[in-house]
Amino acid sequence: MITIDNFLNPEEVQRINATIALAEKSTAGEIKPLVVQDSSSFPGDVKERTLTRANAEFFIEGLDHTTGHTGILIMISLEERRVEVRAGKSISEFYDQKRWKVVVDTITSGIKKGDAAEGICDAIIMVGRILSKHFPIQPGDVNEIPDTIIFKK
Repeated sequence: MITIDNFLNPEEVQRINATIALAEKSTAGEIKPLVVQDSSSFPGDVKERTLTRANAEFFIEGLDHTTGHTGILIMISLEERRVEVRAGKSISEFYDQKRWKVVVDTITSGIKKGDAAEGICDAIIMVGRILSKHFPIQPGDVNEIPDTIIFKK
């Protein structure tokens, strides 16, 4: 059984953190990957629960307060076997939710192949490239959200 304790090893976590920093070198976006064990404390079917949790975590992690509203959350819910992407207001004006399907598919493909870290890293680089088109890095850009993947029960 996959749990947040055995989903990624320390080297994979370091690689993902480095990939976040690399991806953010070309964009004003703030990318935050999050792995949760489950979304069972939220009501609804599997899809509703994970979407509700992703929406809540977006605000809990402060991604709604980034300069220019360019935060983006990539949440992997292990128990539900779902990936949700939640983007800030400015990003959502350019890209609808369908745009993030390729990111979701990249992560789920990596997990199915037994290399979750590779899928997550590829997805992060992809998000950075997508965001750099409309939200390029600006002079004096400040890293507002730590470049780390986080884990929650």
